[in-house]
Amino acid sequence: MFALRWSLAITLSLLLPGCRQPITITCNLATANKNQVQVPSTRSDLISAELQVDATPSMRGFTNNPRQSRYEQTLQLLDVSIEAGWKGQSNLKYYGFGTARKEINREGYITAQKSDFYAGGDIFSNSQLKVVLTPPAPNKLSVVVTDLYQTDYDIASIVRLLKRDYLQKGYAVGILGIKSEFNGTVYDIGARKAERRFNTDDKKNDGFRPFYVVFLGTYSNIKYYFEQLQSKNQNLIDKNNFIIFYPGLYEKVSTFEFQKYPSELPKNRKILRSAQTISYGNERGDLGGKESGDLGRNSIESLRVTNQPVNNGKLGESNRINHTISYFSLPYTLQIDQSQKDAFELVVKALYFDTKKNVPGFTSTDFQPLQLSDWKIDSNPQRLGFSTRVNPTAIQPGIYIFTIDLVPRIFKELEWWKDWNFDESSFDRTSEKLFDGSKTLNFLPFMQSLEAITAESVADKKPIAARLCYAIQRD
Repeated sequence: MFALRWSLAITLSLLLPGCRQPITITCNLATANKNQVQVPSTRSDLISAELQVDATPSMRGFTNNPRQSRYEQTLQLLDVSIEAGWKGQSNLKYYGFGTARKEINREGYITAQKSDFYAGGDIFSNSQLKVVLTPPAPNKLSVVVTDLYQTDYDIASIVRLLKRDYLQKGYAVGILGIKSEFNGTVYDIGARKAERRFNTDDKKNDGFRPFYVVFLGTYSNIKYYFEQLQSKNQNLIDKNNFIIFYPGLYEKVSTFEFQKYPSELPKNRKILRSAQTISYGNERGDLGGKESGDLGRNSIESLRVTNQPVNNGKLGESNRINHTISYFSLPYTLQIDQSQKDAFELVVKALYFDTKKNVPGFTSTDFQPLQLSDWKIDSNPQRLGFSTRVNPTAIQPGIYIFTIDLVPRIFKELEWWKDWNFDESSFDRTSEKLFDGSKTLNFLPFMQSLEAITAESVADKKPIAARLCYAIQRD
């Protein structure tokens, strides 16, 4: 993550009793960027990679098909994409795992495309995902292929490890879901370890059996590797079934850009666009000082509230200003639930100058004559739309400077988490024919847990989506 070297500055020259004292108020994006989780700007030049394959019998059905399955294609793709992406600048090791993991050579990894690899026995009788959660490092990428069949207890222990060893340390966890042809037995269904046969010969893609690729490492390395995979086989790798859990949600902080996205003022005479200066007595304050130049002048919402009658203090359409700004969310990370009015936490700092009493300004954090709402996020290009409603009755004669930081608070679940999930309570033990092998046991609570611990890290670090600066004068 890079820190912006410029700041928005508002300079007001106030004539105080007995002296003329210039006061400078800054709206600084550099300080906002300090809240961001540091993201390496590029992937590692050298990579230490691990390809780890669940070698338990539940995976055998992916390789027992008349034609090469999507699972087998994925194993090939994972291997060649590391070599191609890092152009031989990698230290690549292969592992099979069950209750423990065992290093295998490349020939052994190629054998994972054949059913004999999943014969079970020894350490490969049962899958325990925690054995592949090895300590992270900046230049390390760990890739795990599994069906994610875990008990409730296993999910809780795995999530604790991912939180402690990865997300809390600034690393990321990626999950890619793929559905493949399958002809075999699904083991370890629920607490009673039930078994069911499942065959996809008469099914289409939606009815295929899911498996998952779990990526562990830095955000930049995971993103780069995923895009290598997708570029080589877009039919196999679907970005809609991929997510990176990572507490750093933004590339950089955004702000107003009135040259690019002009604001839409209400059609009345109570709220007007101010000139590029705010006046006080015989003095003037310049919006955007020498430090900020033209960029500063076009990044501050400067308004003048007239003394016209108002709507009994109600924030109606006549007081609504429509805004659009750029939005710099990192690709594939959790997205804000824009349907929720409290999707963002608003961290407000206000500075007020009483122009009648001729006194310097005082600060406040709870004074909010502004209301921000109606969030709308567009993806291409990335933009954030919202409304600012001004309450004139809450604004006294004088000058107000508002700095409002948008901090993400409420995230949305992805539809495929629910679509690919089944829980044990819906498992019919009386009929083998009713088993739906196209869904994964406890997948939704697993993803919800990863979402929750990511949200915890976000709440702790408070990355800022946007810093919005308003300058408002009431006559």
